[in-house]
Amino acid sequence: MNPKVEEFINKMKEEQEKQKKEYLISLGLVDESKSINTIEILDKCDGTNDCEWDFKLQKYCKKVQKYEALDVTDEEYQEILKYAPIAETQRSNELKPNKKPASQTRWSNVICTTAIILAVVAVIIGIISISFADSFMPIIWIAIYLIIYIPAVIGFARIVEAAEKYLQK
Repeated sequence: MNPKVEEFINKMKEEQEKQKKEYLISLGLVDESKSINTIEILDKCDGTNDCEWDFKLQKYCKKVQKYEALDVTDEEYQEILKYAPIAETQRSNELKPNKKPASQTRWSNVICTTAIILAVVAVIIGIISISFADSFMPIIWIAIYLIIYIPAVIGFARIVEAAEKYLQK
C-alpha cells in the first residue's frame, strides 16, 4: 500500500476513534474509574467560579475533571447509534449555541445607544458651528470631546453589562 494512503487511513481511524469517545462521553457513558481530576493552568480568567489565582505560579488555575469513555465494541457502538443517532445530538447542539450571544444587556444597550446618539449630535453641532464661526476650533473641541467621551461611556456600558450578568446568576 502506498505510504501516503496508509498514513491517511490511520489518521482517519484515529479521528473516528476520537469522535466515538467524545460522543460516548456526551451521552454520559463514562468510566468513572478512569476519570481523573486535573488542574488546568490559564493565562486569563475564564469567568467561572472555579477559576482561581495561584500566587506561586502567577497564573489562573482551574480544577477540571477529565472523563474517559467506556470501552465499547464496534457492535455495541452500532447498537448505541440505533437509539441515539449522532445527527440528533448535533441538531440539539445547534439549538444550544456555545458562543456568547452578541446582544448586550438592557441597560448597557441604553447607555451605548445614548452615547452614539450624543456623538452624532455633537458632530452635527460641530459642522453647524463651523459655518457660523470662521474657524475650525469648534470641530477640534468636539473631536477632543468625542475621543475622551466615547471610550469612557462604552467602557462604563461594559461594566454595567458585567454587573447585570453577575446579578442574574
